[in-house]
Amino acid sequence: MEAVHALKRAREVPPSTSSNASVVAGLSFPLQMTQLNNALAGKKFERFSFGLKFQLQMLAQNGFLSPTTVVAFMDVVASQSEGISEATTIRAIRRLQGQIPFAGPNTEAVELSLKTLSDLLVQSQHAVARESTSSSAYIVQPEHICDIYKATVTPTGIYLYGPEPEIKNRILRKHNDHTSYFLQVSFLDENGEPIRYERNTSNDSIFLGRFQKILEGNINIAGRGYEFLGFSHSSLRAQTCYFMAPFAQGPQLLHSRAVIAGLGDFSLIRSPAKCAARSKWQYKAARLSTAPLNLMTSFEMTDLGISCLLLFLSSLRISALRHFFLQGALLGAKFWQTPHPP
Repeated sequence: MEAVHALKRAREVPPSTSSNASVVAGLSFPLQMTQLNNALAGKKFERFSFGLKFQLQMLAQNGFLSPTTVVAFMDVVASQSEGISEATTIRAIRRLQGQIPFAGPNTEAVELSLKTLSDLLVQSQHAVARESTSSSAYIVQPEHICDIYKATVTPTGIYLYGPEPEIKNRILRKHNDHTSYFLQVSFLDENGEPIRYERNTSNDSIFLGRFQKILEGNINIAGRGYEFLGFSHSSLRAQTCYFMAPFAQGPQLLHSRAVIAGLGDFSLIRSPAKCAARSKWQYKAARLSTAPLNLMTSFEMTDLGISCLLLFLSSLRISALRHFFLQGALLGAKFWQTPHPP
């Protein structure tokens, strides 16, 4: 403690203010999150959709409210949502995140009470309902766009965001009715920037400890366990990848390995780098387009069609190079066969 107080006199530390506050010891944050996850996955709130549960977990996961307060707030949401569409309640909770005061030493306890939160929720629901009637809230979303849930993994926590509109890739188009089971995960520093290599700093505890543990495990959100699926070339540069949670498609329960196996046959590729290079095209965001060539025919260009087109163009290029070198060889032979003056 003396070393902490001594930091106030260090020249590198900016001036700060301190205040005394009494703290009542309670359950640790991991235990509170376990209780919240059990409540979200329980039968009491099974009528809540995943989108609503995602927003409720975001309140605790991103530090707006304590997990214990969110568990109690779920009863308030259930009572205040009767007779109101769930989409309105979801937008109201997202709006509520910007209205909840930070739980600092200068914040009164009544500002974070269930009565205050209930009043804020009702006000947000009315505001969202007015916006829905007076704005273009009912515009149909284009077919090549879908709402994707996102998560950011940092060295100290996991933060939830979204859903946000994104262009579909081939996997999202293939499983268009289950896009909520796919999660876009970014591995970043606490300031939201990618973790860069530093010569005098070792990041082994972050990459080999924290990030590798998440990649080999799963992210639990509202009773769903999201596990690693794959990445595209552009998302790899941004330290972003896709996770997915198991879902039922007909009589089959699809896991990440089943989805990867459905991308193609990669059994003959022994190099992990080459296998990733072949499968990464499935995660590249691209939209379908139909370009009519004449009145009788049209071609539908997809991401797989691009690969076939590249193969066709490469064969044309090889033929052109062979023709070029053949002409050069013939001209050279003709040049040497032609008599030249001494």
